[in-house]
Amino acid sequence: MLAAAGEAGEEGGSLAEAALDLFGDPALAARCQAALRGTDPAALASLCAAGGSAAAAQHTIAALTDAVRQLGGCLEAMLGQQQRLLSAAATWEARAAGHRRGVRARAAAAAAELLHARNALAEALAREQRLRADCEARGAELAVLRASWPQQRPQRGRRAPRPEPAKLPAAARQEE
Repeated sequence: MLAAAGEAGEEGGSLAEAALDLFGDPALAARCQAALRGTDPAALASLCAAGGSAAAAQHTIAALTDAVRQLGGCLEAMLGQQQRLLSAAATWEARAAGHRRGVRARAAAAAAELLHARNALAEALAREQRLRADCEARGAELAVLRASWPQQRPQRGRRAPRPEPAKLPAAARQEE
């Protein structure tokens, strides 16, 4: 009988059938099946080793039920730990996503600032070229005007006469 129950457990057979074969009581077989659901064939062999007495089977079922409850508590603790780990992972993922968004925003701001600086530089270069062209044009006009002016040079050793104070503009008189 023990070998048949062990084989049924190993081969994936019905635990209720093995318990019914061992004890002959359908209610006890149902309790065995409930207690042994998810256990390995060694647990079934342990139940069978207790003998055919109902009291020994009940004692073994109670022990196995306690073991299953303890395993259930362990599983609940493991599930709780898993939930905490998943929550922490989600928190870190959210932080990383926020960090990536922040990095992207700072990179976009830096790119916009760089584009603005580039545009300002291009505008300054264009203005400098316009001013340079204007200065060259005025220099050419000045050269033409200088060529058309009569050459008047001050005499050597003499300075140009200083204008009379009365003829100075009001701003120049205040400086003196």
